[in-house]
Amino acid sequence: MQAHSQSNNIAFAIDGSGESLSMAFFEGELLIDSIFVEKAIHSVRIISTFDALLEKTQLHIFDIETLYVTIGPGRYSSLRVTLSAIKGLFFDFSGLVYCVNTMDLIAANCLHSDCLSVSKKTSKGEIMYYYNTNKIVKRLNNYNKNCQNCNGASDIKNLFRIDKKLFIKCSLSSIVPIY
Repeated sequence: MQAHSQSNNIAFAIDGSGESLSMAFFEGELLIDSIFVEKAIHSVRIISTFDALLEKTQLHIFDIETLYVTIGPGRYSSLRVTLSAIKGLFFDFSGLVYCVNTMDLIAANCLHSDCLSVSKKTSKGEIMYYYNTNKIVKRLNNYNKNCQNCNGASDIKNLFRIDKKLFIKCSLSSIVPIY
């Protein structure tokens, strides 16, 4: 756990788009602390995990100035429960909210590569994105057959390895998940 000073650009980030649940607090881009729960039952674990992370970091919900929320693609029930919980916890939130694509987060957890492919099966078929992950995760516009495949888990603690241009400013009331 990193030392931090209260109310100094505290961000909360959450990924509940799949079987696992990942949460983290950041001060600026510096990781304060994170929790990763494999095979979480989101409806049971989300609030208690959030409370445990708040207590562990000695933060309060009112210290949070920015939210980062993954919006998929992912599992329907996991995304629905996660987004509903976040909307409930932060119903009166007036800070910045950014939507993060789960595919970008998966790429951020993979090894450095000139070309990396991330694929995910969804209800609408398979989605595939290509990335350069040498220094920071950037999406590539074209296919390269020599791309290394990445099937890693998405862990929110690596959020700031993603090019900030890929974060989408959004509002909690209008978040539309990608299934």
